[in-house]
Amino acid sequence: MIGRKLRNPIKRWYVRRLVNRFQIGARLRENWKNEAIRFIAWLRKWLLELGQRLCAAGMLERTEDIFFLTFDELPAAARRQNRDPLRAAIQTRIAEYRYYQSLQPPSLIFGRFDASLCRPQKVDSTTRLFHGISVYPGKVTGPARVILRADDKAQVLPGEILVAPFTDPGWTPYFVTAAGVVMDLGGLLSHGSIIAREFGIPAVVNVGPATQVIRTGQTILVDADEGKVVILD
Repeated sequence: MIGRKLRNPIKRWYVRRLVNRFQIGARLRENWKNEAIRFIAWLRKWLLELGQRLCAAGMLERTEDIFFLTFDELPAAARRQNRDPLRAAIQTRIAEYRYYQSLQPPSLIFGRFDASLCRPQKVDSTTRLFHGISVYPGKVTGPARVILRADDKAQVLPGEILVAPFTDPGWTPYFVTAAGVVMDLGGLLSHGSIIAREFGIPAVVNVGPATQVIRTGQTILVDADEGKVVILD
């Protein structure tokens, strides 16, 4: 289609060659991503097994603590050495992890992000109207389903509206049954925006603290024509 608009035969040949290479590259990229995910899943399974054994041996307090050790520290842990220093390091890293989880990054970041300057944003729990970016038009009303993590066991039932802080490929199954999508963050080219357009789901993103105000079961209106989200009860 692109090549037909070019009258110069050399340019036409070159553009078609580039398009063909891009198409091949896109397939290869997905293949590499698939293999990388398979490897990560295998590595995670291996680490959880090791964590379970170390927990049974008294080296770790919880199986998941294995993810707070570096690869350089794993041999000592496997040999049942340096238990107290390893536990102390794990507790320090867990505290740091929870601290970063508690942060609410600003909408815009200029330069290098300094977590020490980040201050929690005040959230008005009485807010009933949110404004955001419409990424696929349409209006839908239904009960909200607030999900904060992709590994949440909650399900989006048919007719429910997914309310999430953000999405990535791990969230895609939630879109299958969602009647609408609302996201705290995001833009026109965010993952959730692209999937919403592919599925034809009315969606509004970058609405702010929706997940902190909206509760599962509340009836909400997603007006993706105007870029608004309204809590109706």
